[in-house]
Amino acid sequence: KRMYELLCRRGSLMELCEHCLELTDNPLCLASSDLRILAYGEHQNKSAELKMFFEKDIGEYLTDEEIDAFRLDNDYLRGIAARSPCILNNDYFGFRHFYNNIYIDDIYMARMVICEVERPIRPGDYAVLLRICDFFKIALENMDIVLNNHPKNFDRLVNRMLRQESIPDEEMDKTL
Repeated sequence: KRMYELLCRRGSLMELCEHCLELTDNPLCLASSDLRILAYGEHQNKSAELKMFFEKDIGEYLTDEEIDAFRLDNDYLRGIAARSPCILNNDYFGFRHFYNNIYIDDIYMARMVICEVERPIRPGDYAVLLRICDFFKIALENMDIVLNNHPKNFDRLVNRMLRQESIPDEEMDKTL
């Protein structure tokens, strides 16, 4: 119910992530397809040394070392095209990533990652992650943010052009 309320009042991605902590009991992160941290949720009662995310991380790209760890991981590379939840075992991070990619208009836009550090991933978490991603997909569709380094609706507009649909000039001007 709280997730619906947050969507209705256009709550921030951070608020949505923080609420999701009640569902996951593990830190989670929403990352864009270009590896920028869009939001995170993490229990605040941790010391700074144990925290995984910080407010300054929002909008920032992962570090070069983190990107290299992913770039060299074949499971990560295969997971980019995944359409269902996956688990990534990556020695660089020291914990498993339980993630699901979020597609909008058939375009990979973001990834919700649950970091398996507080408790083990359980079978029921599969359904929880899918539901969380449903909410974040709606939130991303309704927010005025740039993803994939494109203005909002750019990819949708290009797809319509490729289907040879008629697009009013004012819509083209607004998007481009």
